[in-house]
Amino acid sequence: MTISKNVWKIAALLLMLCLISATLISGTFAKYTSKLAGQDTALVAKWDIAATAGGVEMADATKELDLFSHEYDTHITQQDSGDYIIAPGVDGEFTLQFANNSDVDAAVTFAIAKTEGAADVPIKYGLDSGSVDLTIDGLKAALDTKFTTVEKGGEPASTTVHWKWAFGEDGDVAANAADTALGTTSAGGDARTSYGLTITATATQVAPATE
Repeated sequence: MTISKNVWKIAALLLMLCLISATLISGTFAKYTSKLAGQDTALVAKWDIAATAGGVEMADATKELDLFSHEYDTHITQQDSGDYIIAPGVDGEFTLQFANNSDVDAAVTFAIAKTEGAADVPIKYGLDSGSVDLTIDGLKAALDTKFTTVEKGGEPASTTVHWKWAFGEDGDVAANAADTALGTTSAGGDARTSYGLTITATATQVAPATE
């Protein structure tokens, strides 16, 4: 059986078409693929500030502090029902301390005011025992400056606040009269005349820097 030339031509043409189709198909479905992945984790900085005043831990709620304890027990009654008694000539001190267990530095600012109903006792304050002449506002300013930066993870930052009720000179008639009025009022009513401080300390993160 003899195969004609036309058959061979048709066969060759079909073969070429098959090769062309295979090339087109393989070109249609071929492509580059890459799948890449990664991950990272960062920790949130700790914020952990602890404070004490007069050895008593401060908290969100107002705590009873030990600010006016003193060692005077001669010529004066030292305490009454657990409360220390103050008078002209009495002085004392208390320590403010801040431990920064955070991962960031902190600055501490203060609000200091007489307690509600406190008498106008002429007590002065100071951060140096040799210079106790600050008003409450002056004490606040001095403490704000003292605790501008409480470093993270370091030793607790602290300062000692000194206070005194000066013993008046004989010639200071006005001061002696005012002091006497305070004492007379404390003896003449159902409730003793009292003096107290409310100290509020606010710690704020110091902005991080590259240097």
